[in-house]
Amino acid sequence: MAMFSVQKIIFFSLIFSSITLCQENVNYHARKLEIKQASKLLDNKEDKKITKEFIRVFSSLSLSSEVKKNIVQVLQSFHDRGLQFNTYYINFFKLFLLIHDKEEHYDTLKKILEYLSLDTNLYSNSDLKTFLIKLRYFVDSNILNKNQYFTWEINGDYNFSFNESKKPIFHFHLAKLILYNSYDTIVLNNTNGIYHIFDNKFDGFSGDINYVNGDVNYDISFADFSLDLNKKFFQIQNAKFVSNSKFHGSSSGVYKDKLVQTNNYPKFKSNSNDELFEIFEGMQINSGVEVQGNTIFFYKNNIASSLTFTDDQLNYSIDAFRFKLSKAKLLASNAKFLIYNSDGSLSHPFVNFEYNDNNKTILIDRLTGTRGLNPIRNRFHGLNMYVDRLEIDLVYDQCLLFHYAQANDPRVLIESDTYFDRSRFQDLLRFDVNPIILLKNFMVNREFGVMYSLFEFSYHANLDVNTILDLVLDLEIFGFLDYDSSLEKFIVKPWYLDFLNSEKGEYDYDSFKIETLAGVGDTVANIDLVLNEMDLFGVQKINLTNRFNISLSPSMNELKFIGNKDFLFKGDVYVGNFAFSGDNILFNYHDFSLDFGSRSLLTFIDNIDNKKSSSFIHFDDANLYLDTLSNKSGSDLLNDYPKLFVSSQAYLSYNNNPVNFSIEPFHINYLTESSLENISFLGDLHLDGIKTDLNTKLYLDSTNNLSSSIKLDSVITIYKNIVDFKGFLNLSHLGLFATGDFTSDNFSFSSRNIEIKSGEIIGEVDNLRSRANFKETSFVLTDGLLNYFPYENTFLIKSKSDKLLLYSKFNFDGDLYFDGVNLNGSGIFESKQININAAHHYFSENNIMSADATMSIFNPFSLKNYIASKGLTVEQNLLSDSIYVFRSNHSFELPMLNHIVDFDVFVYDLTLQSIAFYNNDPYEDGKLINTQYGKRGFEYQALNANYFIEKNEFCIYSVFPLKLKKILLQPESNQFCVKGGDFPIFKNSTLIKDRKLFKDKLYNHIDVKLNKSLKVDIINN
Repeated sequence: MAMFSVQKIIFFSLIFSSITLCQENVNYHARKLEIKQASKLLDNKEDKKITKEFIRVFSSLSLSSEVKKNIVQVLQSFHDRGLQFNTYYINFFKLFLLIHDKEEHYDTLKKILEYLSLDTNLYSNSDLKTFLIKLRYFVDSNILNKNQYFTWEINGDYNFSFNESKKPIFHFHLAKLILYNSYDTIVLNNTNGIYHIFDNKFDGFSGDINYVNGDVNYDISFADFSLDLNKKFFQIQNAKFVSNSKFHGSSSGVYKDKLVQTNNYPKFKSNSNDELFEIFEGMQINSGVEVQGNTIFFYKNNIASSLTFTDDQLNYSIDAFRFKLSKAKLLASNAKFLIYNSDGSLSHPFVNFEYNDNNKTILIDRLTGTRGLNPIRNRFHGLNMYVDRLEIDLVYDQCLLFHYAQANDPRVLIESDTYFDRSRFQDLLRFDVNPIILLKNFMVNREFGVMYSLFEFSYHANLDVNTILDLVLDLEIFGFLDYDSSLEKFIVKPWYLDFLNSEKGEYDYDSFKIETLAGVGDTVANIDLVLNEMDLFGVQKINLTNRFNISLSPSMNELKFIGNKDFLFKGDVYVGNFAFSGDNILFNYHDFSLDFGSRSLLTFIDNIDNKKSSSFIHFDDANLYLDTLSNKSGSDLLNDYPKLFVSSQAYLSYNNNPVNFSIEPFHINYLTESSLENISFLGDLHLDGIKTDLNTKLYLDSTNNLSSSIKLDSVITIYKNIVDFKGFLNLSHLGLFATGDFTSDNFSFSSRNIEIKSGEIIGEVDNLRSRANFKETSFVLTDGLLNYFPYENTFLIKSKSDKLLLYSKFNFDGDLYFDGVNLNGSGIFESKQININAAHHYFSENNIMSADATMSIFNPFSLKNYIASKGLTVEQNLLSDSIYVFRSNHSFELPMLNHIVDFDVFVYDLTLQSIAFYNNDPYEDGKLINTQYGKRGFEYQALNANYFIEKNEFCIYSVFPLKLKKILLQPESNQFCVKGGDFPIFKNSTLIKDRKLFKDKLYNHIDVKLNKSLKVDIINN
């Protein structure tokens, strides 16, 4: 029985399966036939092609029976719904064929067919159309949504399914979700979430965006977010921002993005306003952050944020409501800046701030408006500086200060931070209220260093808040308080009481201020932020005190500040009748003095013509105290200031010539009122730069120069014991002059007024006589000029009205000079019958040599020249009677014989009183010209000649035949003598007649007279 039951069950199951299979086959063929018939009605060739391809695949054996079954069910549901073939069927065919071609989507196909086989009441025809189209786009191009304005695309692992409401969804894991169009692209990476096909919505679990644009790089991570894929923008509430590029930090907040053509997206705004960020390298700020594309903003709601950093032990603090980071620049408007360390600070409450990370520079520009009237407060150097711009170089640690000069007023004002004058007090007063008195009353029972609100001050003063704000801003300009605009609070400084007491005369204020000139682009100052030094340029006026006039004139108009109002400069200082100059002058504010360093000068100014004296006092250590430390304002006029203290030995020179006098340390009181006539300086005279024991006083003479006179009752040695002197010494601006007697190993002399210089004695002398060093070449001069260099052992002696006497027998009119080895001269050397005028004479023990000389030998009675010539070299041996004379380019002239002689040398025999002429080559003839014969003189030749000057007879020897017209005249024995310039009668001579065709004809033993016309008269044949 049981066996029968089992068989029956199997039988009925087979019967049911057969019936079902038959039914499926019927549906399959019915749907297939239906598709074929419908395709015939299609007009679109592409749709026909797709339908034909679907039928081919649908009919192929490659599809499993299960897939075919599901397709039949889907087609049956389309049939039952009465759906349009070209709208629904075609889209289904396209989707099927796309999935069928891509094996990776095959499981998706099964789930899609499964979903489409569900109860048709779960989705509408419109949903079905949307479903088919979107799936086809996704399978074909990973597109979730696309229109003419934008496209949503996704790439990554996914699963297709349907949710509890049987709605189709995609599950994505670590996918890349992309929103893009023709001009922009947004990419969400590592996205996990669900895409709702019908709603076109993406519910994300997590994801992130990495934004990179140029040097901007930051990450945004998301959690639990929803995206509407029908829009080209989105907003994510739960976003976390992380930056590791130009700035470092993270924050949670709201992220927005949108397809745009500008750079103001994406956007992020932090939820918190108290996040710590590091900008660039080392710059820190506690604030919120807002991102707009490549631009980042740092801010706090309604209060200022502080940007702080440290560079080379210098602290920087910038307060602003909003900082903007764009490209490599960090900017802030309406900012307050403070730069400080233990030495001081730089600050201003109202500026534009800009930091450039590329060149590591900071620009700070003072703004306009009431708060812009505040000066740059330089507490490093105790100054208020009315400049407009600071340029800070963080690489070289320098701060340049500039001023936007107006065309009609290029002045820049720099004042002490405790400066006061009564006009300032008047500027502060208002018609109806005195702000400083209001502040004083407010501070009764209140402490300094505590912040007070505007409302508290307003309540106390019984004035509205806006009026109080105006007053507070005015008080801030004067440095009485610091105002924080973000907190609407202020801190009062004690300076307001000092300012108020200054007006009453109860506080010693500063009158210190400086005025500079700065054109467009000119640098006003340069601060070295490491050394804490400031170079100030273009300085025109400096006011240190109001009590008296003191003028500082810095070289190149520059000052170097090295402390609290302390500055160094190179230049001049003028006080009363005193003028100072130095390379290293320090204004010491603490001591209220001008301290002079090495190589400083003091001179005097004439009251009448305001000319400087030629007297200069050189000193290395001095202090000019301007006033007492409690009278920097100069209000007390009854004391003995200013005072000058020179604490070390000083030196006097004239016009910066070598020192003439050493001055003992001295001091002068009442510098502005002292009369120069009452001033004297005690010290010692310097001779040749060497201090002596000649102690005396210097007084100012009628020329406004220091001078002194000393009488020497005994001999002193000068020039390191080279020269002895006795007489009077007179020191003045003209120099050091002596009257008296001098002695050295070279010579002795007297002088009524000779100058004693460094290494030199120069001036007029009397009775100069050579001494031991020149016993072989002695010289004597009664009246002349001397230039003597004792250390070099050289001198120059010039004859004046009298002539030098050389060798005790020769006169010399000219200059005698000794070069340390040789005694030389230039001028006229005179003996009994000889004058030698030479550019160079050399005098030795037994010889005198003259070069480039003009020489004449003359008759001592008639003074007529026997012989004269120039360009000669003359050698005299004082031990012999001969003088040797050598010709250069000029001939010898014999004016008493009317002859010009052209020989190389002549020798003058002083004993015989004869002059012998010859050439260096004894066989070379010399040329002689008798100037009385012929039109141009008659020239003839001989080997030598002799001039007997006492007889005025000139004898020519070895004479060549005299060349006359067509004949030659041969004197007897080839010699003759000339007296008075006329040729003699040539007795027993020979005439030679020159014949061209025949032999020369000779006429012997005839007497011939030669006429001046060169005609020959035969006297005796």
